[in-house]
Amino acid sequence: GAVSVAGVVVRAAPRLSDRLDAYAEARAQTDSTGRGDADLEEAWARFAAGPARLIVGRQIVAWGRADRYNPTDVIGARDYTRLLASDDEQRRGALIAQATYGAGPWTFSAFWLPEFRPNRFPVDRSRPGVVVLDDQKVEDRSQFAARIDHSGGALDWSISYFEGRSRTRDIALVPVPAGVAALAAVQQKFPETSVVGADLAGVAGRFGYRAEAAYTDVGGAPTPFRTKDNFWIVVGVDRTFDSGWNVNLQYSFRYVFDYDDPAHLSNQVVRAIARQSEKENNQLDHRQNSMKLRLAR
Repeated sequence: GAVSVAGVVVRAAPRLSDRLDAYAEARAQTDSTGRGDADLEEAWARFAAGPARLIVGRQIVAWGRADRYNPTDVIGARDYTRLLASDDEQRRGALIAQATYGAGPWTFSAFWLPEFRPNRFPVDRSRPGVVVLDDQKVEDRSQFAARIDHSGGALDWSISYFEGRSRTRDIALVPVPAGVAALAAVQQKFPETSVVGADLAGVAGRFGYRAEAAYTDVGGAPTPFRTKDNFWIVVGVDRTFDSGWNVNLQYSFRYVFDYDDPAHLSNQVVRAIARQSEKENNQLDHRQNSMKLRLAR
């Protein structure tokens, strides 16, 4: 049935001096199912000196030039439990120290990410015989990233690198805690990952085009539940006509390395949980092709 949502967003953007400004955004929301949530999305200060900038605090960082499907967008997290009109409003901020130097069309950025905030997903806790434990607690203060961006002229592009924890999760089978009556216990875990990515976008006459790709290396011992190393590329083209119509076509290809179909697992419980983890991480096939066509006016 229908669900009604009520929420409030409070923003402040003080200008403290010619070189120093700040921004803060807090959000609270509740809905007719009884769920409620409140969060400080962003709260940062920015110091600028010529072409150099330093931003420290909880902030949202979004990467990628493809249309919605962004393989390189690995720093930020999203809250998929929120009922919102815009996907961008699902983004979650995290504590980041960002140093940026811009020279003409070039921008060089370095990031230190001492706070880990993962994607939030709806979790089904009603499966009979299965207990869902609290998410794995992650305190990884060594996460970092770097990006080179070129904007302006006929072609915009960037190259990026990230090393830290996956914002998406594995659903892993873990021992049932003592005193808990259940056949199995599962927990959301966040593996170490390193991601090398690149994107580009440009215009050729009446057509716009874009491409974005990333290779993800996943750390940790291989298990039936762990996300596999993968390569993901998205390419697209669009055109806006004089009548106001826009046609947008985009192709996505994902390759999963060392893919192993859980159907071969003999243990029924392990097989079911491994399959669920594959679903959550979009790794149900060795190769995955998809097309998206959007008509808008």
